[in-house]
Amino acid sequence: MRAVLGRKPTIRQRIVGVVLLGKILTASVCVVALFGLNESGSMQGRVATLSVAKRLHQHADMMHDALRAEVYRGAHASAAGAPVSEREAILEDATGVATDLRRDIDSIEALGLDGEAAESLGRVRPLLEDYIQGGLRYLAHATARGSDSPEELAEFQRKFDVAAAAQDDALKSIESIERVYGARANAARTRAMTFIACGGLLTLVTLLSLAFWVSGAIAKSLAELASMADRVVGGDLKARAPVAPGDEIAIVAASFNAMADGLTSVVDKLAYDAQRDGLGRQLNEALEMADNERSIATVVERALAEAVADRPTELLLADSSNANLEQFAESPTAGAPGCSVRSPFNCPAVRKGSSIVFPDSDALNACPQLRGRSTGPCSAVCIPVSFMGRALGVLHSTSPALGTADTEITAKLSTLSTQVGARIGTVRAFQKTQLQAATDGLTGLNNRRTFENELRSLLATGSQMAVAIADLDRFKKLNDTAGHDAGDRALRHFARIVRQTMRASDLVARYGGEEFVFAFQKVDREGAKGLLDRLREALALSHRGDVPVFTCSFGVTDTSFGSDVAELIAIADDALYRAKQNGRDRVEVGPVAVVTGAARRMSVAPEAGHPSVAPSASADARRPLRLAAGDVTSGRPSQ
Repeated sequence: MRAVLGRKPTIRQRIVGVVLLGKILTASVCVVALFGLNESGSMQGRVATLSVAKRLHQHADMMHDALRAEVYRGAHASAAGAPVSEREAILEDATGVATDLRRDIDSIEALGLDGEAAESLGRVRPLLEDYIQGGLRYLAHATARGSDSPEELAEFQRKFDVAAAAQDDALKSIESIERVYGARANAARTRAMTFIACGGLLTLVTLLSLAFWVSGAIAKSLAELASMADRVVGGDLKARAPVAPGDEIAIVAASFNAMADGLTSVVDKLAYDAQRDGLGRQLNEALEMADNERSIATVVERALAEAVADRPTELLLADSSNANLEQFAESPTAGAPGCSVRSPFNCPAVRKGSSIVFPDSDALNACPQLRGRSTGPCSAVCIPVSFMGRALGVLHSTSPALGTADTEITAKLSTLSTQVGARIGTVRAFQKTQLQAATDGLTGLNNRRTFENELRSLLATGSQMAVAIADLDRFKKLNDTAGHDAGDRALRHFARIVRQTMRASDLVARYGGEEFVFAFQKVDREGAKGLLDRLREALALSHRGDVPVFTCSFGVTDTSFGSDVAELIAIADDALYRAKQNGRDRVEVGPVAVVTGAARRMSVAPEAGHPSVAPSASADARRPLRLAAGDVTSGRPSQ
């Protein structure tokens, strides 16, 4: 190589030579192997085609047997004097089988087989066609005559045997050719893989040898550079590597020297960063222990007192509507700068999504919220607070000094905004998840599980309480006539009226479907009945706009008649059943005196499309109607 180039090759030239040689060797191996793999692929393609032909042929053989079965079934039906409709049905089934058989043969011919396989299939096609026509002809005659013909049936059987023998021969021919092509494909693939292995090994050995040669040259050039690096690691920051002109290592040596030049400033910066990271670590640990927004605000104020004690600083956060900014925390030592921005959209830093430093509040490009403050001109830094890309607020700090942008203060506030945003976002997301888990998504009321847990806790105190269950009347009919969207509006409207009329101490939840449950503290069943009647009256007066008109039935009881959730719900549900029986749109209290089984079996006449269900007399004679655990459907008349 030196003779060709006329001088000692450089490291770059050596590497390029190794790469080119490796590519040439690899390409040569790939080209030769490609021919072998192409041959193998061609053979495999033929094997696949023959495999498809074999499957189609096997299916045709099944249809062949199926047609014979239909013919014999038709012969038996004709001999037994079966009705014409049955014989015609057999003929129709046989025609369908014949169609499938012809389709299989057509599919095999469409594969374009050649050689012995094509010849075998060519002999099968006319025999099968003669067999199919003979079978269908026999069935047509048998269907028309109403009797079988032993001579025609024997002729059909002969054609069956001939066609079956031809099919067997064709299948054997296909399997034989398939084995031959399979063996050829395996042999070609073996040859290709053998060449790939040998060629790859040769290429690997060659490239390793060349790489060893190149690495020796590089190692020698890097020896002095490594020596200088050892001196720097040992603390000698004045050590510099020699830069030889024209040497490829010169670029690395120059970069090393530049690194050594900046190492002193990096050490100084690391000392500052260690101090800042200490604050960040403490802040992170403090925020992890804050489990609500008030605790987070306390941590923020303490951090501001430590990080920017002499600068008025405040944290403004958006409310739940994300339309208004409100003060969340302020510096306990320097107070708040008093930013008048009221909306996240109106804050330039929030809109931009990054920190903004304003050196002079009177400058043309200063934030409008900085002008006209009673404290006079100032400089300011505004850092957006966000969580997962969503703006939560802004951290705003001012200083009377103009024309300066303190990077240390900005860095501390950036750390504070990042960690506070993450913690507030996490706390709010957790609170939202808890709220979603406890409420019904359509109505906003508590869900069944939340209601039962709270009711169980109240019952454990032993105080008097009334429990009621409500069911919207004829709700299925409303859905069927006005649509499910109208049903959803009705459910939301009922929930809104409930929230407007119920007391703050009352519990209410959507129990499932159109059913709702109530718990009234320190009220017996009669007192609760009055509250529910007031709810019914409010509902009757509230219908307007696009909300469909509907009524509601209620069943109510109190803790004088039950001691646990399931028992109280069951008694109230029995009362609701009676409210449905007695005309709906009413409140019934339970329990009542047990009536005879015959009387209890009576039920309200069912509405169209709504079957009436009444409890059995024997069950009612023993106890009120109970709901099984986890069941929200009672045995009431139609809704």
